[in-house]
Amino acid sequence: MTITTRNMTTHNGEWRLLTARTEALKSWGVASRTYAVNLAAQVAAASTRDIEFVPCSSQPSAFAEVRRLTARLHRITDPRVPFVLSGIQACAAADVLPGRRFLVDLHGTLAEWLEYPPGAVGRWGALAYRAAQALETWALRRADGAITVTPDLAREAAGRGAKQAFVIPCGNSVTPTSGGNDALRMALAFDPEDIVFVFNGGASRWQMLPETIELFKHIHASWPRARLLFLTPERRRVTSLISEAGLNLDWCRIHETDPDEVIHALWACDVGLLLRGATRTNAVAFPNKFTEYISACLPTITAPGLPAVSRLVRQYGTGVVVDPHAVPSSSTLEALRSLVERRRSQEPEFLGRFRDLWHAHLDMRDLVRPLGAWVVDP
Repeated sequence: MTITTRNMTTHNGEWRLLTARTEALKSWGVASRTYAVNLAAQVAAASTRDIEFVPCSSQPSAFAEVRRLTARLHRITDPRVPFVLSGIQACAAADVLPGRRFLVDLHGTLAEWLEYPPGAVGRWGALAYRAAQALETWALRRADGAITVTPDLAREAAGRGAKQAFVIPCGNSVTPTSGGNDALRMALAFDPEDIVFVFNGGASRWQMLPETIELFKHIHASWPRARLLFLTPERRRVTSLISEAGLNLDWCRIHETDPDEVIHALWACDVGLLLRGATRTNAVAFPNKFTEYISACLPTITAPGLPAVSRLVRQYGTGVVVDPHAVPSSSTLEALRSLVERRRSQEPEFLGRFRDLWHAHLDMRDLVRPLGAWVVDP
């Protein structure tokens, strides 16, 4: 049983992680139901399914609503069924589950509130962060453990009192294949000789879109056939950033696709771009986008700011790690060119690297196995 206050009304990263985990648990005989306490306006426009929504009038009211919901479900649910509390407001229900096993689900660090605030938070943002940090720590100490997306986040949770941690990165069930999507390349007017770099995401500051554009400009100086595809729902904002950066419009395209079709769209590309800054938030993060790149067998350009991703890229030789604020070296460009050529030639050994990485670290069915065993046989 998962009770969350994360936004489950759209096919965002939070939704994909929770639903992928739920589906994978079924392989181990564990059926799970998700209840989401979300804003009434969001619930009214929800595009997702298989979730029981409980509307609330405001973010502060979610604290009381999630406590009422959790207490009610605790009363009517078999006491052997463990609960998962996901989201900061959900942590407020940690004391209404006497005698029941439960876990706290961490998708990242609350330092994000300070490093990437949704607006100008100022003094109140710092106070909100300290209060939220105290609440989450209180819940972790009462819980039977935590679910985290990286070992780095698991260590942080242990330092705050978590008794154990199930590390489940943002994996999926899509075995890597290089596929092919000539139809999309043609629709976007890419030539067969073009080397298509793809940015998959939004225009939020933490996704480093301006830095990504600058990096691409440096690459294009060495590779005139390089092209940049933005897979994004934020066309207007991305168009503005392209203009501000002075990027030649002939070199780029903007395309929006259904979240379920992202990997199919990635097959039209040659290189994935995934830059992040050196922040506390990114130090414990594991973006869904990396898993999508691996499932599409795309060599990935990433940054040291994502240590969990950088370690895998280096270990399996599936991409390059660059300083997002520096001009890429000639050796980096040559290494990248080799990766692109090997992918285009469908070299079995090279494509096998992506499958090896996925099977060892991103196959959601295997990732949830320890959690499933804990649920069934504590």
